[in-house]
Amino acid sequence: MSILHLTDLHLLADRALHHGLVPTSDHLERVLEDASRGRRCRAIVVSGDVSADGSVSSYRFARDAVGELAKSWSAPVVWAAGESDNRAAMRSVFKLPGSGMQPIEYYADIGELRIIVADTTVLGSTWGKIGNRIVGLKQALSCPRELPAGERKTMLVIHHPLAPPPTLKYAASALDDAPAVAQMLSKLEAKPEVVLCGHYRVGMMAVAAGIPVIVGPAVSGETSLDRGPSWDTATIRASYGIINLSDSHVDATSTPVSVENEGAEVYSFPPAEASKTTQANSRPSWSVETGLRWCGQGSEHLS
Repeated sequence: MSILHLTDLHLLADRALHHGLVPTSDHLERVLEDASRGRRCRAIVVSGDVSADGSVSSYRFARDAVGELAKSWSAPVVWAAGESDNRAAMRSVFKLPGSGMQPIEYYADIGELRIIVADTTVLGSTWGKIGNRIVGLKQALSCPRELPAGERKTMLVIHHPLAPPPTLKYAASALDDAPAVAQMLSKLEAKPEVVLCGHYRVGMMAVAAGIPVIVGPAVSGETSLDRGPSWDTATIRASYGIINLSDSHVDATSTPVSVENEGAEVYSFPPAEASKTTQANSRPSWSVETGLRWCGQGSEHLS
């Protein structure tokens, strides 16, 4: 089974430019055009930060653009929320369950696979947390169907990754209770096949409680790591991922597409300046001394 993985689209109303420089609507169209020339996927998963401004029109653009490819593949689209998303607008346009600004959490069945969406966003913050909803998430992952444990297949989709942060900015805005979530996953009788995430705006793979974690490359741009983790630098790029699931393994590929001004810097903040912003918006359990490390019970399950 192949799944198209999109993340961090950061669309704006009226095709406006992200950070005044990046034509993210064009990026999405280029990504979808390129993906359409490849092998048909059984589903399209969008792991959050669909919109940069939370506008209804940006979600309608995403719905129509992604929906066209989904229709040609006869594939469902699974949407997850990121910190820049407006839950109410997103829910209204995509016809998602729940109401208003409640967390966006649901599941979709594709053949033998159940895709479970959990909401890691904290309103008004860039960092993430599942909090006491971890009990419901454990139940959802434990009972995907009335099937023997060996026949269950699940995929978890969240925005904030269960993966090592690539920079101090993302360490400060990571999933605050990632260790607790990893510990919960470690105790499941039947673990998810894979966890799909976004947020870091750089493609990477990790492991949480023995489960593959895939952080998708962003449609809207890329976090540059050339100057080290203390810098906060982004460049113009657009990429998408393909996730291949089989009975024996999971693999992922990242495909960049050609876009205007590819590789140009969108912004670049040196360590001193980046540190001020990072500390002002950091998650509760993070400090400068923590750095890129996970801390707390369950952190041993994250690598």
